[in-house]
Amino acid sequence: MLVEFECPKCKGHACEMWGLDSPSTSTRLMYWHMVLNPGLAINELVLGQRFPKNLYNCKSCTTPLYERSWVHCPECDTFHSGMIWSGKNAFKHWLGMFCPSCGGEIPCISNYTTRAILALTKPFWHGQVERKRALLTREARKQIAIDGNALQKPREPVDFKKMGLKWGLFMYLVFAFIFPPLLALGMGEFTLRNVGIMMVISLVIGPLVWFPAGMLYGSWMKLALNKQGDENMHIAMNEDGSVAPMQIEDNQE
Repeated sequence: MLVEFECPKCKGHACEMWGLDSPSTSTRLMYWHMVLNPGLAINELVLGQRFPKNLYNCKSCTTPLYERSWVHCPECDTFHSGMIWSGKNAFKHWLGMFCPSCGGEIPCISNYTTRAILALTKPFWHGQVERKRALLTREARKQIAIDGNALQKPREPVDFKKMGLKWGLFMYLVFAFIFPPLLALGMGEFTLRNVGIMMVISLVIGPLVWFPAGMLYGSWMKLALNKQGDENMHIAMNEDGSVAPMQIEDNQE
């Protein structure tokens, strides 16, 4: 679906669209990593973290990336700040992400491992989940997003080193305690001895892999999330569709 972007903050029309079919190779790789990496199924199934199918990053707002990223609702054609679904409100979205304006469901990507696990376990959860989904009215959906929006507070500077170490620790624990039994089960050699050996190997080797990886992840996130837009990229449109000059300073106050 072709979306006409207008930044709610600066009213500019130049944006970078993130998604599986993004023009940027690095962005496509990031999205495909979220879809293909089996470890990230934990984020969806256990933590309830979801990521929108498309993210629109304004090119002309002179703020960090996370402050100029917008999520589009296809039902009411409204753009909402991606910060609504960050912080404390980044979790518990097992039923999906909802629009705070109309309560419509916002399309999200889904990890392939998550899909496989849900397909195999469907008889155990489908009825209960669908009943809960049916009871969730549009007003209730809106309230979920509004409550999340209310959680947002003025942001303190992000500690990217701490972020990287937390990510490294999380991945270390996943691959030390969760991945070995799943791997043994997939190989058809699920015994306590085999699982124990895999866990010991993961516990010993894990810190050598995941903590340096966490530091690299923190450094990469610092570069990505602190990247600012360029006010020279600002494009505004007249009602007839022609380009209209606009003062950025007046619109970003």
